[in-house]
Amino acid sequence: MDRRRTTGDSASGAGVRTDPMRQKGKKSMGKNSERKRSRAMVLWACMCCLLLLGCEPPKYGYRPGEQGYWYVTNIMHRQMPGLTSGDQPPKLIETDSYGRELWCFSDCYIIYQAHDDTENAETVWFYEDWCFLIGYFDPPNEEEVERLKEQNDWGHPLQKEEMSVRYRGWHSGKRAHVEIADAMDHMLPREDLENCLLIDEDREGKQLYYYVYDQKDSISSARFFVIWENEYRFDVEKSVMRIENWEYQEALHEFKLQNDWCFGEW
Repeated sequence: MDRRRTTGDSASGAGVRTDPMRQKGKKSMGKNSERKRSRAMVLWACMCCLLLLGCEPPKYGYRPGEQGYWYVTNIMHRQMPGLTSGDQPPKLIETDSYGRELWCFSDCYIIYQAHDDTENAETVWFYEDWCFLIGYFDPPNEEEVERLKEQNDWGHPLQKEEMSVRYRGWHSGKRAHVEIADAMDHMLPREDLENCLLIDEDREGKQLYYYVYDQKDSISSARFFVIWENEYRFDVEKSVMRIENWEYQEALHEFKLQNDWCFGEW
């Protein structure tokens, strides 16, 4: 029997009766086909997204076409912990004739001396502790920005011997959060600890941490820089610096010198 002809006759209401179970099976097969097609389309869309993402590997603080953004956030993490650009991403303000760049975000300013021009953007050079100006709560005036540029030798030939350098893979993997919290228990109670960040490490393995404690009787939090030595030696009198205000550049630099921090190349 010709099935195509029988089906056509059935459609016109004449000829051989069609098996109801067979019709049900055909409907079920049709639904299954639709489901398969839908799944295939979803999978195809997912694959396209993955391929597009794979074209540009995700990088911390880096946006395609804005390599300077990564350099700025790299320095922010080490020198200005706790601050973020928020809804105002860092913006390039000015470049001098030697390649230095002045960036601004949320009334804060950063200057880096030089950077790696390769596609991977792995390295940034800067004047450690003197390369930033925090205006988060009190926007700096033009004179203060000019002073920052002078401190960073704006418009003068580069002096790499004066610079510190950091790379993308910048720390040894050690962590001492618990040990530091134990050592600081006599200063502030552990339950008031709000945040702790490992923000930098020198080439000898000394680590710089940023600690924030909630002060129940005060509007502001208590903020500290802590240096933890290579073999976990810790001197509370020497290795803890309380951050009194946002103009802590000189105090931070002296604190590092006091703890034999190694400046320069990591």
